[in-house]
Amino acid sequence: MQFSIITGTQNNETTIDRAIQSVASQTGVDWELLVINDGSTDQTEAHVQKWVAKDARIKLFNQPASGVSAARNRGLAEASGDYVLFLDADDWFEPDSFNQLATDLQAAQPDILIFNFLGARSETDQKPSDAFSVKAADWTTPQDVSRIARYAATQYGEMWDVWYGNLHNVWGRCYRTALLKQISAHFDEELAVAEDWKFNLTVFPAAKKVSIRDRYLYNYYDNATSVMHVLAWPGHEAYFKGYRHLAAFLNQTPAGQEYLPYIAIDQLRDEYRLIVQSGMGMISGSRALKTIRQSLDYQWTVGAVFMDRLKANDRKVYAFMQRKLYALVWLVYFYQERIKPGIKTGIRTIIPRRWLPQRLM
Repeated sequence: MQFSIITGTQNNETTIDRAIQSVASQTGVDWELLVINDGSTDQTEAHVQKWVAKDARIKLFNQPASGVSAARNRGLAEASGDYVLFLDADDWFEPDSFNQLATDLQAAQPDILIFNFLGARSETDQKPSDAFSVKAADWTTPQDVSRIARYAATQYGEMWDVWYGNLHNVWGRCYRTALLKQISAHFDEELAVAEDWKFNLTVFPAAKKVSIRDRYLYNYYDNATSVMHVLAWPGHEAYFKGYRHLAAFLNQTPAGQEYLPYIAIDQLRDEYRLIVQSGMGMISGSRALKTIRQSLDYQWTVGAVFMDRLKANDRKVYAFMQRKLYALVWLVYFYQERIKPGIKTGIRTIIPRRWLPQRLM
């Protein structure tokens, strides 16, 4: 069995060595590491070249700056292994990860294997994710695989009886290469965010078997400078474009139309939450919400929402938006995103953890 590891990188000179080292140190399993340098202007290429000179399994491909989707697509075109894994340039694998994954893959023979991750601030500050409420499972019936594909469309909307983690991501997964090539799976190069979400919404429904194993094998580095942490309003417009694009994509097929409510629910939550995180005041935040609400794309997407699948807070927000009470919407999310976390932090500072109820831990 061979793994093809795909890493797109752009100006990651401070983290790329750690990422490559985590692959180079894996033993017992055949692998190739495909590093796509997406127009870096720092010393990233020089760092990678040093690894290429030491290990023929590490391959470097340079391209003009074209975005993460184009970089990953180049990696998919070059991949020759049995399974594809994605590694972000600021993340890294745990030691012996590949052996554990190979054991699980050989035993279960899935098209997609999902595994768990550690949230990491450094190599010594790692916190196991509570992403899964199940330790191991194999889904082989069309109904079960369809449910996982539907789950991949949302992380908020439906009150699931089990929790499989956030399936938007492409890291933390092993994808059978033959399946990806069979359906010509690729990343949408028009999207700056949500490109992995759309990728999974294409791949998961095509799988015949999906497996999950609760192994902590991947370190996700919460990089404050990444696109996911851009807190200015212009940076969030990419999210809205991504949601609208996903909605249009899903609307093309009957199966995709079934997922539209889940996309719309995520859009409801994220668009409001991101406005609050951007640091706007009540007036500017309310105006931003009004602008979104007046968008025809937004109205069309949110029209697919099923009220019985919304959580309590989301029902309030939806009702406020329908009544054009934008200031109240802003206050709900301002409380959730900025006041409530501060209150919890203050309580945890004053009262010993052992005395606190679980919801305040």
